[in-house]
Amino acid sequence: SSVGSGRAGLEQLLRRAPGLDAVYFSNDDMALGGYFHCLARTIPVPTRLALFGHNGLDIGQATPQPLTTIRTPRVPTGKLAAELVINDHPSHVADLGFELIEGATA
Repeated sequence: SSVGSGRAGLEQLLRRAPGLDAVYFSNDDMALGGYFHCLARTIPVPTRLALFGHNGLDIGQATPQPLTTIRTPRVPTGKLAAELVINDHPSHVADLGFELIEGATA
């Protein structure tokens, strides 16, 4: 789960599915790797390939084309998880929401 693995993963994915028009990465680091792969291969983003990240990391907004990403409430999620473990709660479903950060990659 790194910039390098995102770059390599997108390269493999495009070899298998060259007509792909969008990729959602499991985190922003990997999405940035995919973005750098596109820059190196002159693949136009987002007109040829749209890229989405996950986490809403600040670094994703510092690239020439800010990353489109999903930001989840990481601190509240961690607090709730710790609370559930400490209080020995059974399985629990909680909707803590998310925010779409509209960038220039999708």
